[in-house]
Amino acid sequence: MVLLLTGYLEATTNLVTLQKENEDLRAQLRSVLTASHGHTSTSSRGSNGVHSDDDYYDELANQNLDEN
Repeated sequence: MVLLLTGYLEATTNLVTLQKENEDLRAQLRSVLTASHGHTSTSSRGSNGVHSDDDYYDELANQNLDEN
């Protein structure tokens, strides 16, 4: 029983670590995509409700990371 609980705790710790690393990588990728395209502002919608380029790159980064 103790081994089972220990294994569960290790798996939970590993999952939390992976989630944190995933968040860090997403932030780094957003920074790189934003910097490489010369954008400095955060995502927003124009007056016509269309996403700005920043939003496009954020969504692209999220989509690519979600697929991997």
